Amino acid sequence: MVNFLKRKDQTPSDEQARQHQYVTTVAPDVVEVGYDHLVFSQSVLYPLSVRGTGAPGMPGRPWQKLSAQILNEVNAPYVYSVALRRESPDTLRRSLRSRRTLFEGLMLAAAQKTGRRPSQAESFLDQAMDNAESALQLGEPAYHASWMLGVYAGKAQMERGESARHALEARLRAMGLLPQRLYYIAQRALDHLQPGGVLFPGIDEPTLMLYEAVPLLPPPTRRVMPAPDAVWIGFHAREGRDVYFSFKQGFDPTAPPPPHAITLIMGEMGAGKTSLMRSIMLQRLLQGRTWDAMPENTAK
Repeated sequence: MVNFLKRKDQTPSDEQARQHQYVTTVAPDVVEVGYDHLVFSQSVLYPLSVRGTGAPGMPGRPWQKLSAQILNEVNAPYVYSVALRRESPDTLRRSLRSRRTLFEGLMLAAAQKTGRRPSQAESFLDQAMDNAESALQLGEPAYHASWMLGVYAGKAQMERGESARHALEARLRAMGLLPQRLYYIAQRALDHLQPGGVLFPGIDEPTLMLYEAVPLLPPPTRRVMPAPDAVWIGFHAREGRDVYFSFKQGFDPTAPPPPHAITLIMGEMGAGKTSLMRSIMLQRLLQGRTWDAMPENTAK
């Protein structure tokens, strides 16, 4: 039986109610939540998160090896999300102080009762927590971070998406991180990745120093203006911007001109080479320029 009576302290705030209403409105009804993936009408999303160990700012911490450049090896369409929120220095400093005090007390009790001396790893961790507390005391910022990746694949290419996620998991394990496939909680990936979703889904959200958080951000892209004789050939696979091509100035007018006037389009059979040339020819005709796109078919 549903209980419609709520106490006053259980009533959500107006902001939380509006956010929940927006999320439920945007969330599509045609999504099937699998045990570690999301199935849409024409595609499948394979979410992936990651967790690591170590104190903030600890040298050799696995989080320091993770950067946005790892996405260059993903051989499939993907969506990448990084959420950062600056932590309160006083709150985080008190948390680190309490953690370090408890850790040092356990090591001291073990030394007095059993005669066991701290190992090098334990001493190193204690020193790292001391350094992090000192850095916060000196004003260095720390951030609460959330990292999530979603690999897309068509329903006819589900093996490709699964293999891309598996390859990325192997790379993360080599860095000392533990990949998480969101088993039985794939709904959190939908709530996080959709517009207006939850920024911190509560999976594994570490505390990172500034120099640890900056590499997680994708490199900023600059705007590339098309040349006067450029034609549109598609969208950039990673940046999502329009890509224009000029036979005189190439893809970027600010770059040096191509060394020769011959343009070679290579690709497998059925990749769309002829369709691309026909699109270029049509746009050139609209610009008032005429040329033969396939002279080998008309040569005698």
